[in-house]
Amino acid sequence: MLRELIALFRSGSADQHIADELNRMIDESAELVRLAGDLCFQRSTEAPSLADIKQRDKVINKLQRRLRREAFGDLLGDPRRFGLPFTLSVMNVVKDVERIGDYAKELAEVAELAGSAPATRAPIDRLLPLVQQVERLLAAVGPTMKETDQLKAVHLIDRGKDIRRELAKVQKALVSEREPMLYAAADALITQYYIRVVSHALNVLSTLVTPLDRMDYLGKKDLLPEVKERLKQQSDPAAPKPTAELAD
Repeated sequence: MLRELIALFRSGSADQHIADELNRMIDESAELVRLAGDLCFQRSTEAPSLADIKQRDKVINKLQRRLRREAFGDLLGDPRRFGLPFTLSVMNVVKDVERIGDYAKELAEVAELAGSAPATRAPIDRLLPLVQQVERLLAAVGPTMKETDQLKAVHLIDRGKDIRRELAKVQKALVSEREPMLYAAADALITQYYIRVVSHALNVLSTLVTPLDRMDYLGKKDLLPEVKERLKQQSDPAAPKPTAELAD
């Protein structure tokens, strides 16, 4: 899918507004997760309310619908410009970005149900450093997509998979704590939502390093060694050729 994304993000064509809105949607979702974390863990005295989070999530939903219409409009109006692969890649990205916004909203809903408990208990100290890593990962997705930086995408995917594994370990430890059921349930939900946020972020990044039929499958089969080998081949023509091409 790389050719279509380069054409979208770097051409400066009439479709640049699609790239701009896609970047905005990615950045909005990353910011929404950060704000939900402020509310969930009471990290700021100016944390937004659940109503604020829901209102910002609506902005992401509207951007998703607009991008869908515009991508299909390009396909139906002049299919020779980008064609079906472009449309499908945009649809795939906006689907995952929209889900990140949904999970941010659900984090805020758990915070409201559990009150201040998640922020004041010692077990959460094990989760907070990973939450910060998730937020840094999300903040890097937008610039990486805008620059169509495959090497950075591979690095972020590697890091994201590590974060996801660590979150799963913390989740198992948290739910085994002896504490009231409400708090244990809140811990499990909070951690699971962050795991899902990371998974959707990796799906977005996979658009840069896999062909259309392999997008979203980085977590199920490790394609990264082949991706890295292909990138090495591109930078060093004398290097042995990879066994398979993973991107257009």
